[in-house]
Formats: sequence, structure tokens, C-alpha cells
Amino acid sequence: MTVDLNKIRIYLYIKVGIIAIIFLLVSVELSMGLMGISMDYLPYSIMILAFLYAILFFTFVTAILFWALLKINRLSDSFIHFSFFLDILAVLVGVYILGGSENIWTFIPALIIVLAAFLFDLRVSLIYATLSFSLLSTMFYLEYNQIIPHYSIYNWPEIIWRSAGRYVDYLAGMFVLYFSTALASGYFVHIME
Repeated sequence: MTVDLNKIRIYLYIKVGIIAIIFLLVSVELSMGLMGISMDYLPYSIMILAFLYAILFFTFVTAILFWALLKINRLSDSFIHFSFFLDILAVLVGVYILGGSENIWTFIPALIIVLAAFLFDLRVSLIYATLSFSLLSTMFYLEYNQIIPHYSIYNWPEIIWRSAGRYVDYLAGMFVLYFSTALASGYFVHIME
């Protein structure tokens, strides 16, 4: 009996994705319950939460479609890439809602980058590292320049979370994390094959 390694990898991705969706929903609900929604940004907060829930819904539907398409051997690479994009978007919108630049969960896209290397190759994982870093940088830029509101999770004074040096350090750390993760996971997958 032969085992299709790609099917096993995709089943793993589906399971990790569903666990991540549940974790993100619980985190958002708990933090919004504990922090509350700022009345200053109420319409904006509701819009962002609706956007996050829509992304999570589509991610969940994508996971179910993954499973169904895998069963009938009709799963395409483009569908997997679309799902990865939704995952990264959901994680980063969740990070934004849960404190943005204050949030410590900005490392989670690294897990998606590992899965990209696991399912595809080094080149694809580097593309997802670039996408994750670009979206994170954009979110930080918009938050820093107050184009989008900042949701404080730790109630830090503005002088701390709006420090340019802190943003540069944080983004440099995420750059190293995302790209070293892509390189290491791509390399190890290549060695294992």
C-alpha cells in the first residue's frame, strides 16, 4: 500500500487551519470581552470584526472544500494558494484587532510559511514570507500614522507604542523570523525529499 505524502500534508494543513480558526475566534471574543470595544471607534470596530469573521468563515469553508476536493482528487495548487492567502490575512487582521503593534502573536504567519514550504517548496515559502512581511509592515505603517485606529491591548501610553525605534526593531525581528523560517523550512523539506 502506498501512502500519498501530499494528501497527508494537506490533511495536516486542514487540521492546523481549523485549530487556528478556533484559536483566533476564542482570542478575539475573549479580548473584546475583556477590553471592550472603544466607543470612539465603534462603527470602525464593527466593520473590522465583521471583516475578520467573514475571512474566518471563508477560511473554514475553504478547509471543508479542501477535504472534499482531496477526497475526489481535484485539489489544485491555486486553491491551496488562495487558502494560504486567506490564512495570512485572517491572522494579521486578528493581530490588528488584538492590539496591532502591541500584539505578540505576529509570529503566527511563520507557521503558515512552514506549511507553504512543507506543501510546495522554498520559492513558495519565500513568497509567503514576503507577503506576510509586506502586510504586517503595511498594518504597522497605517497604525503608526493613525490612518487606522490603534486598539490597545495592554493600555500602553501612546509614547511607547508609537515609538519609531520600536516599530523598526519589531519589523526587523519579524523580517528575520519570516525569512529565516522560509529558508530553514524550505531547506529541510528539500533534504527530506
